[in-house]
Amino acid sequence: MISLLLFAAGGALAATGGSLGLVIAGRVVQGAGGGIFPLCFGIARDEFPAERRHGAVGLISAIAGIGGGIGLLLGGLLVDHASYHWIFWSGTVMALVAAAGAQLVLPESPVRSPRRIDVLGTVLLAVGVTAPLIAISEGQSWGWTSGRTLGLIAAGVVVLALFGLVERRVAEPLVDVSLFLRPTVLMTNLVTLLVGFGMFGAFLLIPQLAETPSGSGYGFGADATRAGLLMLPGSLMMMITGPLSGALTKRYGAKLPLTLGALVSGAGLALLAVAHGSQGAVLGMTMLLYAGIGLAFAAMPNLIVDSVPAAKTGEATGVNVLVRSIGSSLGSQTVASILAGSVVAGQVLPTEHAYTVGFLIGAIGAIGAIGAIGAVVAGFAAVFIPRTTSHQTSSVLDEIAAAAPLGEAPSTRARRPPAAADRQTVRMATSYSASPTSPENAEDWSERRADARRNHARIVTAALQVFAERGMEGTVAEVAAQAGVGKATVYRSYPTKTDLITAVALHQLRWLEDRTSAAVGQSDTHQSLRRLLGDLLEHLATDRVLADILPRQMVPGAQASVDRTMSNFQRLLDAELAAGRVRPDVTTQDLRVLIGGCSRQLVELGDHDPAHWRRYGELIATALRP
Repeated sequence: MISLLLFAAGGALAATGGSLGLVIAGRVVQGAGGGIFPLCFGIARDEFPAERRHGAVGLISAIAGIGGGIGLLLGGLLVDHASYHWIFWSGTVMALVAAAGAQLVLPESPVRSPRRIDVLGTVLLAVGVTAPLIAISEGQSWGWTSGRTLGLIAAGVVVLALFGLVERRVAEPLVDVSLFLRPTVLMTNLVTLLVGFGMFGAFLLIPQLAETPSGSGYGFGADATRAGLLMLPGSLMMMITGPLSGALTKRYGAKLPLTLGALVSGAGLALLAVAHGSQGAVLGMTMLLYAGIGLAFAAMPNLIVDSVPAAKTGEATGVNVLVRSIGSSLGSQTVASILAGSVVAGQVLPTEHAYTVGFLIGAIGAIGAIGAIGAVVAGFAAVFIPRTTSHQTSSVLDEIAAAAPLGEAPSTRARRPPAAADRQTVRMATSYSASPTSPENAEDWSERRADARRNHARIVTAALQVFAERGMEGTVAEVAAQAGVGKATVYRSYPTKTDLITAVALHQLRWLEDRTSAAVGQSDTHQSLRRLLGDLLEHLATDRVLADILPRQMVPGAQASVDRTMSNFQRLLDAELAAGRVRPDVTTQDLRVLIGGCSRQLVELGDHDPAHWRRYGELIATALRP
C-alpha cells in the first residue's frame, strides 16, 4: 500500500509540476514507490506452494514487461494527442486502482520480521549509487576525464565501500551484506546488471530510430504512437516466455532459462545492429529480443528467491531490482552518449552507424552475461561443500581436495577403521594425488582431479537436496540421479549411505554454527536471538536432516561443531540474562529440547509451512522471558 501510494503521489506531483525541477522531484517520489516489485515476489513466495512458485514469479516478471510495452504505447498516444502531464496522471490513477485492489484482495503476509529502519544505511546507499550515475549522465557534457566526472565516480565507490562496512556492524542492517556475497546471489545480480544494460539500451534506441525522419536515410518518420506500437508485440512476447521460464526453472533449474534468455536477447540485439532497415525487420528482431528478456528476467528473481530465507525475500529481490535499474541507467546513458557523440557539426541527427554500435554494445552486454551464468552454477555448488572440522579456514577447492576425489569428513575417517570399500577408495585417492612424473601424466592427473572435484560438488549438492526433502529415507540411487552420475561414482566418494548422510549433516551443522556465531557478533542480542530462533525453525521446516540430528547426537564427528554452536547460544543467553531479558534458570539444553520438541510435533502434524515454523521459533524466544 505504501509503495503504491508513494508512486501515485509522485505521479500527481510530476503531473502538476510546471517546471523540470518539480517533474524530477515527482519522479524521485515515484522511484521510492518502486519497492512494489520485490514486494510482489515476496507475496508470491508466501502465498504460492513450492510447485507453483516459479511459474508465479515468472508471470509477475512477464506482466511487468507487458506493462512497460503498453506504457510506451499509451505514452505515445498521450504525447501525440494530449500532453505529457497525462502520462503522469494515468500512472497516478493506475496506482490508486492497484492500491485499492491490494487492500481488498491481497491476504496479509504470514512471514513478518519486525525491525527498525536503517537510516544511515539508506542514506549511504542512496549517495553511493546516485553519485556515479550523475557522473555518467553528465559525462558527455562535462567530459569523461574531467575532475567532476571522475570525482563523483570515485566518491560513489568510497561511499559504497563505507556502506558495506557500516552494514556489517549494524544490528538490523538495510542490506545483509553476507547474504549478497553468496555466489548464487552475487552472480545473479551481475547477470541482471548486464541484461538490464542491453534491454534498456534497446528501449532508447528503437523508439529513437522509429521517430527519426525518413529523410535521414535510415529512420521511419514515425510519431510517438507508432513507435510504441512497434515495441508492443515484443513486450507481449514476455507474456509467453515469462511463464515458460518458470516452467523450465521448475523442471531443469534456473540456469537453462537464464542462459537461453541471455543468448536469445543477445541475438536479437546483434540482428538489430545489422538489420534495422525496415519496420518489419525491427518488429521481428524486437520480438526476439524481448522473448529472451522474458526468459532471463523471470529466471533471475527465481534464483534469488530460491537462494535466500523467506524472511529475506523482499530484501534480496529489492537489491536485484536496484541492480536492474543501475544496469538500465548505464545502458541508456551509454547509448545516449554514442548517439550524441556521432552528431557532427552542422547536423542535428546521429548517424546510422551510431545505432549499429549501440545495438552491438547491448548485444555484448547480454551475451557477456552467459559467462557469469556459469559462475552462478559453480558458485551454487561451492556453497554446499562441507568444511573440515579444523578451526582454520581454507579455500573451497582445498576442502574439496582434502582427500583427493573423496572429500569424506576427516573426523569420520579418524573414528572408524577402513573397510574394504574404504581401502579401495584410499588406493584411488593415492593414484589421483600422486605427483605426475611427466607432462603427459601431469595432464591426465589434472583431468582426473578436475573430474573428481566436479563429481564431488554435484554429489554433495544433490545429497543436500534429497536428504533435506526425504530425510533418512532418501537413497543413494536418488542422490545419483539428482547429481546426474552413476551410483558407483557416489560410492567412490562415500562408501556407504551413512557416510553420505554424515557429510550432509556436518555441513548443515556448520551452517548452524556460522549463524549462531554471526548472531553473537551483533550488538542487539535480544533481536539477534529472536531472529536466530525464527530463522532456525524456518530452515528446519525444509531440512529434515538437520531437524533429525539437532535434538539428539547421532552424527560421528559432529560433537565439536555442536559444542561450538551451544557455546554461541550460551553467550547469547548470558548477554540476555545480564540485561534481565531471560529467566535465570534457562539453559542451552532447554533450548535444544524446545527446538527439538517443536520440530517433532510439527512433523507429526504434517505441517511443513516455513512461516508456521518461524512463528514457533519466535514463540520460543518469547517463552524465555522472565
